Parts: sequence; structure tokens; C-alpha cells
Amino acid sequence: MALDDRSADARAYEAIVGLVREGQIGPGERLAALPLAERLGVSRTPVREALKRLAAEGIALLLPGGGARLRDPSIEEIRGAYEVRINLELLAVRRAVAHPDPVALAELDASLGWEAKKTPSLFGGVADFHLLLARSGGNAVLAETLAPLLARTAVYHLLFPAPAEEEASSDVEHGRIVAALKRGDGEEACRLMAAHLRLGLAVLERTRSRRGR
Repeated sequence: MALDDRSADARAYEAIVGLVREGQIGPGERLAALPLAERLGVSRTPVREALKRLAAEGIALLLPGGGARLRDPSIEEIRGAYEVRINLELLAVRRAVAHPDPVALAELDASLGWEAKKTPSLFGGVADFHLLLARSGGNAVLAETLAPLLARTAVYHLLFPAPAEEEASSDVEHGRIVAALKRGDGEEACRLMAAHLRLGLAVLERTRSRRGR
């Protein structure tokens, strides 16, 4: 595939993700290649490739007749994912306290501030912090298990974006967690992590319920 073709695919993907993030395309809506191509001012080929990528990332479902449909996860699914995630992340915090690693703590420190950069990557920034924390305790299986769950919950936040006034300040909360880890205060670090994740779930519950389903 030529470089220009790859760039067109990436641009189409980022444009569609932007439309979803801005609420111009909502959960459950059909994504047809031709109307999207006309809307974005590109050919259908990069749009089709973008739809395949959206499906691979769990954002959309490919339809047999062509095109795709944005996923519309239920509140029960969202709560179930967060229940598992909270338990895994508290295990990650406990391991990080039990097996302190100065290099890993420095990496966590350096990761603070990524969220504010607002890069086009859907799964960067916030997810990177949580993966670094999971790896810091030395259990590779824990990090490998958590990674797809982080991607899954990132999809939920993309599909159900919160109003600006309800956006959780993840970077500040991450900083407090790192400070507790540096002090070796496992109880406080666990409390902060649980509160951080429950706040994220509460925001999703509100935005999901506003859809009236």
C-alpha cells in the first residue's frame, strides 16, 4: 500500500472518530461508506479501511451488506467491565506497593500530562498510565489481561462523551495516585484508584442514561 493511501486511511479514521467524539454520530447509528466519503471529501476506499479499523478496535460492527454500525453497549455491559477493571487495577496498585521500582515510578511521573496533549490516538494517554502501573509490579500477565479492558472502556468514553463540565480530571487523579505510591502508602493509593475509576463509571452512567435507554 502506498504512503498516500495509508495517510488517507488514517485521516478518514481520525475524522470519523472526531465525529463520534463530538456527538455528530451516535451509538447504534449506521456508518455507510458513500455518505461518509462525501461528508469527508474522500473516496470510499479509505472510508472502508477506516470502518474495518473501527470494527477491529471494538468501536463499530461490520454489517453483512457493507458499511458498519457504531456499537451501543448497555449500561449493564459498562458496569460489568468496570467491576472487573477496578479489581484488576487494585491488584496492580497492591503489587506496585509490594514491589517498588524507582524506574517504573519515574515512568509513571513522566506519563503525567499526556492526557492534556489530546492526540488523535484513541487509546493513548490515560490508558498508557494504567498500563505502566500494571507493569510496574512485575506481573506481565496482569498487564496483558488489563490492556484489552482499558481499550474497551476507552470505547465507552468515546461513544458516550461527557459534557466539558463533567470531564474527570484524570491527570490530577493520576498524580495523587503516584504520590501515594512514592510514599509507599498502599491503602491510600488503593482508595484513590478506586475513587478514580468509580468516578469514570459514574460519568458514563450519566451520559449513557441521557440517551433514554
